[in-house]
Amino acid sequence: MLSIKGITDAKAEKIFEAAGKIEQLSFKSGLAILEKRKTIKKISTGSPSFDMLLQGGIESQSITEAFGEFRSGKT
Repeated sequence: MLSIKGITDAKAEKIFEAAGKIEQLSFKSGLAILEKRKTIKKISTGSPSFDMLLQGGIESQSITEAFGEFRSGKT
């Protein structure tokens, strides 16, 4: 962060402090994460083939990005 122009030690410290108040970091076991992932819903894209590639559809609570070569989409 200090390599960003205009960010001093004091500014970096304030940013880290503010981020710490917003998000409390804590350890979670693999089993706890697995249980949380069981609640994630899958949203169909309307394309059975694409849903199969996505293993059931687009996941809720996440960002899904799909891309291909230029002009690889259907026209």
